[in-house]
Amino acid sequence: MLMLEMLSSPVGEVSCLTGPAGVVRIICVQQGDPVEPALSCADRLGESVRRATMGPCASQLREYFRGERRAFDLPLDLRLVPGTFHRRALRMVETLHWGECASYGEIAALAGSPGAARAVGAACAENPVPFVIPCHRVVRADGRLGSFGGRPELQRWLLSREGASWVASTGSSLGWAVQGRSRRPASG
Repeated sequence: MLMLEMLSSPVGEVSCLTGPAGVVRIICVQQGDPVEPALSCADRLGESVRRATMGPCASQLREYFRGERRAFDLPLDLRLVPGTFHRRALRMVETLHWGECASYGEIAALAGSPGAARAVGAACAENPVPFVIPCHRVVRADGRLGSFGGRPELQRWLLSREGASWVASTGSSLGWAVQGRSRRPASG
């Protein structure tokens, strides 16, 4: 049985599906029925759904959107993530703190597969728990935004909320600098 929590947020209606092992899926809907995608996800997993009051997932997301929370303390059930590398990459993304960005290539190196930047992009695109695993903090090597599920304006808004600014970086390119910090894999 999955518990369905709902909340209104600055980015749209958000539904959280949580099972005994943790948060399975967070769905953000700008238009339309926010319950239908959650029910469809539960059906795909062969799970029933029960509507819940404000539980830990919705409560922590509400605090995040209010600017009262910078890190999440939620168990995650990543059964919707296909493949070992995708799980490993998302676990590395999960370590990015508020005010910290990394490139797809940096995450690939941290996940033990340098050169797998595109696979990290695919893992981010399939992230079942956005915000909690902060794929919005992953940018291109030159600092430009990715497609972010077709909503780059949402990625820009999230990064701006976290103190990011669009700045000149090395050479003639521009990129996102988040409080002057970036995650780099240790060399050697």
